Amino acid sequence: MPTATSRSLEAYKDLAYTHLNDPANIERINKGWAGQAADVLQYKLTHAGAGQGELSTLIKKIDGANQAAKDIDKRLLPLLKAGRAKATGKKAVELDQDIERWRSIQKALDGVERDPVAAGRQLRVLTGLDGIGEVTNLVEKAFLGAAKML
Repeated sequence: MPTATSRSLEAYKDLAYTHLNDPANIERINKGWAGQAADVLQYKLTHAGAGQGELSTLIKKIDGANQAAKDIDKRLLPLLKAGRAKATGKKAVELDQDIERWRSIQKALDGVERDPVAAGRQLRVLTGLDGIGEVTNLVEKAFLGAAKML
């Protein structure tokens, strides 16, 4: 299994971004590295399935959806929850809605492997976007916004 070196495109410069499900790491993240962390996410999503030989487009999309679902769970939702813990009033309500929306998107992405057509329809309803690739780009943008919000 290959490992990421500090110069690798899939390596976080601020290691706190690697374990955002630990609240202590969320408090330690450097917002200055949020853009680079979002680039890592995008690289991983874009290169899902790479190095596995000749894969069909569908298999690559499934791998990308699986990676995006994992990133929502392990990185985006913890950031949104941390922001929610500090928010009050209208902002708190908006973050509650965002968290629920991203949970729904994650669930749809998890379903891509079982039924790509139905999952694609559900993602279109949830996001208004066509295609898994567009949804994975949305994950990166949401991550960047959430990281900068803290």
